[in-house]
Amino acid sequence: MKRWYANPYVIVVTAISLMGIAVSSLLFLLVPQPGEILATMQRRMTQVKTFHVEADVHWRGAAGASGGASGGAPEDAEYVLAGSYDRTDPAALQGDGTFTLTTGGASAMTFSGRHLSLSGAGAASSVQFLKFDRTPDRVGALHLAEHRGTWLRADIASLARLTALPLIGSPVAPMNATARAGLDEDFARTPFLSFVSGLKTEKLGGVECNHYQVRPEPLLLKDFFFAHEQARLGREPTAKERQAADTFFADLAPQDGEIWIGKRDGLPHRLRFRFAFDDGARRGTLDVTADLSAYGAPVRISAPDGTVEDITPLLASILASLQEHLPLAKEGSANRVTTGTGGGLGLPVPDTFSPGSEDPDHDGLSNALEAFYGTDPANPDTDGDGMNDGDEIKANRNPAGPGVLFDFTGGRFQ
Repeated sequence: MKRWYANPYVIVVTAISLMGIAVSSLLFLLVPQPGEILATMQRRMTQVKTFHVEADVHWRGAAGASGGASGGAPEDAEYVLAGSYDRTDPAALQGDGTFTLTTGGASAMTFSGRHLSLSGAGAASSVQFLKFDRTPDRVGALHLAEHRGTWLRADIASLARLTALPLIGSPVAPMNATARAGLDEDFARTPFLSFVSGLKTEKLGGVECNHYQVRPEPLLLKDFFFAHEQARLGREPTAKERQAADTFFADLAPQDGEIWIGKRDGLPHRLRFRFAFDDGARRGTLDVTADLSAYGAPVRISAPDGTVEDITPLLASILASLQEHLPLAKEGSANRVTTGTGGGLGLPVPDTFSPGSEDPDHDGLSNALEAFYGTDPANPDTDGDGMNDGDEIKANRNPAGPGVLFDFTGGRFQ
């Protein structure tokens, strides 16, 4: 009697089935898993030279003595950016984009315009150019109307020499290729995102993308922050700087995240993240969305032609006041060196960055700063309160009247 399993048909079908199982298992092992795709994406990002981005960062919350969503002054601030960026020079990131910043909730203030960032190749140092199409006439004690429609220049390297803020930003000195390569390697091998679940595959701008729900990892983000700061400052962060960063990241909690990764190029084409923040005095949510495209496309970025007004001294004059309200900058230092006979700020800003630096009333404010703060260039005590105008600014007081320069207790400039 012939056995059923000796039937040639059964043998062929069984062999095909077993082969199918083997091939399927092999393909499963060869197909990249989500964790590998996320890791590959980060490594690919370090190799990107040029790209285009459209981003939206939106903060909603409340701040004040009572804090929390049910108490304190409501806050609503949104920043929208669209531009192209070039990192052909590994030690620099150059960019050209438009931006809109809206803040203040019901009494919203809007700033919009164009932003150029030049550093490394083609620039002596890290320089930012801004041209505002729209600003309020005034923000608290600051007079902004005269700066609309004109290219404004800020020398970041010069500002960095005036302060030591523990914040990610332009390096104190141009970052060398070795330091930048080290940061790229840290970025490529650090799993900033963990896989939660796979979502429906989608097309974005004609690109087929894998869509995943992911979760940001704050502790690993903090580790990279410290690595970046060490490379930027050329030293280890101090104990106080570490404590400030530890506190900030402890107050930051990821709530949700999504990412779209191109099937062929392995690069991110859309990101969406939401974070909750609560430090006891300020509480709210931060939503971040970014669409990325045009990887490897040519980008031409050049400094603006025509009249450019240097605002480095203006920014230098408000560093100390702003520093008090930056979560990671409270342990930094804004160096103030009193010079001359007039007292006041005495900012050690090079003359080349201070056109129109005359100070006829010897209050420590150049004529340009007098116009910015709305003070009288011929009167060292504009509001007659017995305190020198420059000393008032140094103390975060309004030199042209009562009140302070910056009051963030209500979540906005007062």
